[in-house]
Amino acid sequence: MRARGLGAKRTAIIGGEELAQSVADKIRSNPSYGFYFVGFIGGNNKDALGSYPDYARVIEKNKIQVIYVVDAKISREELAKLAEF
Repeated sequence: MRARGLGAKRTAIIGGEELAQSVADKIRSNPSYGFYFVGFIGGNNKDALGSYPDYARVIEKNKIQVIYVVDAKISREELAKLAEF
């Protein structure tokens, strides 16, 4: 079932640069990992769900279950807030 993406966790990536796109591509091409890529938080690409300062609303609206942070500009304090969310 997992090979077809069934039961996959809704996943967003914070960041929008080349590394973020690489992670998204990996998730999309490997449904057996158990993740379904919903979009980016931040960045200016077509898959952007919203801006980083508005992450709480974006996460709730899109029912995000897993977040990958690949933006080096995110501080430790901001990471701690995300972990508590």
